[in-house]
Amino acid sequence: MSKNTIIERCKAECAEEIQACLQAIEQYQELLADYTKRSLLPGDAKRLLGHLSEQQLSDNSPASLESHAEAIARVQAIVDSPTIQFNAKRCVEAAFANLRAPVLKVEEAAVASIQKQLAELIEAERAFAAGYGLPHFKTPVTDVAASLLASMRNHSFSADREKVTGNTMLTPLSRLDLGGLQMLIPAQTG
Repeated sequence: MSKNTIIERCKAECAEEIQACLQAIEQYQELLADYTKRSLLPGDAKRLLGHLSEQQLSDNSPASLESHAEAIARVQAIVDSPTIQFNAKRCVEAAFANLRAPVLKVEEAAVASIQKQLAELIEAERAFAAGYGLPHFKTPVTDVAASLLASMRNHSFSADREKVTGNTMLTPLSRLDLGGLQMLIPAQTG
């Protein structure tokens, strides 16, 4: 049994939880992308305003200049309103917090799968060693399984990684880190 075999079996045994988590992550990413595209999150509008103010226009017609001025005015309104930015950040952070349950369900299912596989590996090692009259000894495969087990508990919502920072304009947005669970969840969610 190899690392890939352990992971593939874990994926198969956790397919339902992984799918639910993928859907939740996709919803979160769509919301984050929408708020980012609209420059509603803290700092985004200010950066965009700087870019728009310095931008050279290729079309200096009155309609083009008015359109550009309207875009600058819209972005300036966001820059001038910390409430808009704070509410946008609060909404994105709430969506991030909603990822906790699906991620923890994947962790729980993955840990159960790997623990079961680890127990099977240890039993196979014991049987092998006993067949030759030797005491039980660990093999690299059980070390890999134990390492995978530990890595499944290392993600954004792990008890030792969660921190309460408050939700202020100065606090950066929370970022999703799937840690060891990334092996089970496709890369586009990173």
